[in-house]
Amino acid sequence: MLKKKKYAALNITNFGTKDERVVKEVKGLDMVRRDWCALSKSVGNKVLEEILSGKEREVIVMELNNYLCSVGAKMKDGTMNLAEYVITKQLTRAPADYQDFKSLPHVLVADRLIKSGVKSSSDLVGNFIGYIICKQDEGREEERKGGMAPAVSKFSFEKSAFSFDEVMQSHRNLKPDVDWYITQQLMPPITRLIEHIDGIEIDFVAQCLGLDPSKYKHHVSIATGDPQDGPSSAIPQAVLKTETQKSLADRSIARLSVTCPFCQTSNEIKGIFSDPQ
Repeated sequence: MLKKKKYAALNITNFGTKDERVVKEVKGLDMVRRDWCALSKSVGNKVLEEILSGKEREVIVMELNNYLCSVGAKMKDGTMNLAEYVITKQLTRAPADYQDFKSLPHVLVADRLIKSGVKSSSDLVGNFIGYIICKQDEGREEERKGGMAPAVSKFSFEKSAFSFDEVMQSHRNLKPDVDWYITQQLMPPITRLIEHIDGIEIDFVAQCLGLDPSKYKHHVSIATGDPQDGPSSAIPQAVLKTETQKSLADRSIARLSVTCPFCQTSNEIKGIFSDPQ
């Protein structure tokens, strides 16, 4: 349970009978809300599935490492299905009735569709408007201003929000803003899921998805109430993509070694369930 009315649990029905079933029950979490893209929901469900799996912690870490690295790679190389990026939000009234909708991407898209004659206001009001946040063409913006070198422009939904059809018809001139989706659509829900899970840190998730983990280490050290801790504090190093499964397992399992007080021989305790050798 994260908060009141926000929880995930495994519910066993018909316990002890032949019809016994284990059903995942999710209430109030991000993956059941509409204002997240399909990719955010599927990643959130996968993370939650692993958390509730009952597997050993190190196994969960390894599987999440592989899964999140795969998601990040597909996003970066452009092979992720475009439909996964679509975010939907209901248009409750005509765009003209909004006082200021510069920060409302679904209204911006609806307004553009109406003004271009593609849709009428009556077609859109009351319906869910789908949109994709695309990477701003900084070079083109600078060229329009007469500049010579591309400049980093301030993020704006007016320049970034487009309908699915607009992106498809742009002949790849419009591309999803991968960094925006990772930081705004993937990181927040994953962070809320893992913040109470021992052994899985936010910098781990950040590096798996291709972000700079040091930025998230600093954020976590402040959140845990250790202001004196720097970027290289006790927060575990994120899993590197180059690590093998064996090296990851070795690092994530604590080793206990006991030294005999008489003969000074050191022996490693491998656990009571270890296979005899």
